Amino acid sequence: MNRFRYVVVFILLVTTILIGNVYMNYSNENYLARNGVFDLSETDFYEKKIIQLKGQWEFYGNQFVSPQDITNKKLEPVYIHAPGNWNNVGGGHKESQYAYGTYRLMITNIPKQTYYGIIKNQIRNACKVYINGELIMEDGIPAKTMEKHQHGNILQMASCKIDGSSAEIIIHVSNYDHFSGGIIMPIYFGEQKVLVKEYIIRLFQEFFCLAILFIVGIIYLAFYILHKSLSEEASVSVFLSINCFSLGVHYALRSERFLLIIFPNLPMEINFKIIYIGAYVCILTTFFIINKIDKTFLPDKIKHIASLVNGVFILVILLTQQRFYDTVSNILLVLSSIVLFAVMIWILFLYIKGKHNKCGYEIHTILLFTLYSGNIYIVNSSLSRFGSGKHALLSFGSILAYVIFLILLFLCFYYEIYKENREMAVRLSKAYNHLEQTSEEARKKEIAFLQAQIKPHFLFNTLSVISSMITRKPTESKKMILNLSNYLRNNFDFDVNEELVPLKDEVNLVHLYIEIEKARFGKRMEFILDCSEIPASHIPRLTIQPLVENALRHGILKRSQGGKVILEIKENGDSVVIRVIDNGIGISQGKIHMLLDDSSEVSGVGIKNINKRLTTCFGKGLMIFSEPNIETCVMIEIPVTRGRKND
Repeated sequence: MNRFRYVVVFILLVTTILIGNVYMNYSNENYLARNGVFDLSETDFYEKKIIQLKGQWEFYGNQFVSPQDITNKKLEPVYIHAPGNWNNVGGGHKESQYAYGTYRLMITNIPKQTYYGIIKNQIRNACKVYINGELIMEDGIPAKTMEKHQHGNILQMASCKIDGSSAEIIIHVSNYDHFSGGIIMPIYFGEQKVLVKEYIIRLFQEFFCLAILFIVGIIYLAFYILHKSLSEEASVSVFLSINCFSLGVHYALRSERFLLIIFPNLPMEINFKIIYIGAYVCILTTFFIINKIDKTFLPDKIKHIASLVNGVFILVILLTQQRFYDTVSNILLVLSSIVLFAVMIWILFLYIKGKHNKCGYEIHTILLFTLYSGNIYIVNSSLSRFGSGKHALLSFGSILAYVIFLILLFLCFYYEIYKENREMAVRLSKAYNHLEQTSEEARKKEIAFLQAQIKPHFLFNTLSVISSMITRKPTESKKMILNLSNYLRNNFDFDVNEELVPLKDEVNLVHLYIEIEKARFGKRMEFILDCSEIPASHIPRLTIQPLVENALRHGILKRSQGGKVILEIKENGDSVVIRVIDNGIGISQGKIHMLLDDSSEVSGVGIKNINKRLTTCFGKGLMIFSEPNIETCVMIEIPVTRGRKND
């Protein structure tokens, strides 16, 4: 086991190095465009037919220029790296000094192919794209004033005819919505049929991830609705469901912005609110999931602080404008991400030490990989947010890995719950078998052990009910076990030489029994206690409850619609008359005679036991009256205990 832990840590370390290397190569790749010129002969474009237009673009800040303006006015550009935001151009400012501008790039040595095109992802937040002076793409309305500006910024593809070996790309961009603007993600240039394939793949990747997130979220939610009886444990599936939904919405508006393709008129203000809230809810529910799995990983105090901070800021986002919450949200997102990363490191430390209190070893391992893939996505998205580019494959891969590990985490967590319930059922089954064996010896005893005949008889039925419900209805089973424990506490603590107990104790036992049976039979049974005040009298232990049990099981529950059982207790002079009445199927006169005849071989140890003890104690046993399918009444008459405290 120790060796496997070190293997897991080694895998995480190697994966981190590989991802870092991929991203560094992606970010530090030699800029292919130099001084606004992109020479395809220096690339592998002739082989792959598609390329990212990364490098130094010409940039004209706060100007919309045309090819004629550049030629006639001899404008001097600055050179800006794309992808990247334009905030740092000209010395750098906390807020961009540009609201709009023009990007220009010359592509040279284009192979002789008639139709070429581009794929545009994130250009914040409105743009027009020209190739050789022809408008081929318009996303929103770029403008010199905020009033005329209309946001866009969705994934688009366009193609055009290029006759020569060079092409001039001019992009007009305006941004009044976001704290950073410009070409945020790479623009693809290539042959038309290759671009179409790339476009479809990117849309499919996003749709695939979104479909998995929402399907898994629905499964988690359905599981919670169908298994509310798991109470505390089932709440984990609620947080898993919310986590999937919030991450799905966030991803759909942050990556290829699939939702904006479906809802192109979604206001930018609402778009940003959904993105931010999705991110905060996702991080918040992650904290709750970790806490529910094992409080050693994330104590309640830290969870409450994270909930309060994130909850307050979600309200701020809902109630205020973007310009107010935008800058602060960046800080809070970074802090939340740092906390989540620190939690992952803490869980990794506990993993190396082999410490996991509540959760099992498998859950600990999967939780570690889940947080790891989630942190990869957060880092990748954060770099994109600040205009540093984003690796699309890492984004897709990390989301896919995150969902897969969430599914495995869900399966392992509830397998542990199932295993605990199964072990409890096995223990109860063993206890049932043991009681069944010991009851054979108890039945051979006389009056001092006749009570022991009744106790296993009742326990067998009760444990049978609990055993049948333990995996289907854990909450009800827990309540039944508590009722049973109260029964055992009150009933087993007795002096074997003391045959009589207060009548009120017997009535209390009946109530405990009824609560246990109600958990199983519900509305099929109705119980009524007809007694204004329990008389001061004593009765042999476990006399009334078995009669009520017989009325239920052999009377009303033999009918599909169930029925009613009445326990009537009346004081009549020096006697107390107790009647157990039911409207079940009834008993024939011949069977009544056999039930009360000790010499008969008919089953019914409970009735014979009670009748024998009553006869021994009071000289008078049970009286049974029955009219089949109408009413059955079992009557007991015992003396009032004068001068004796009914406690």
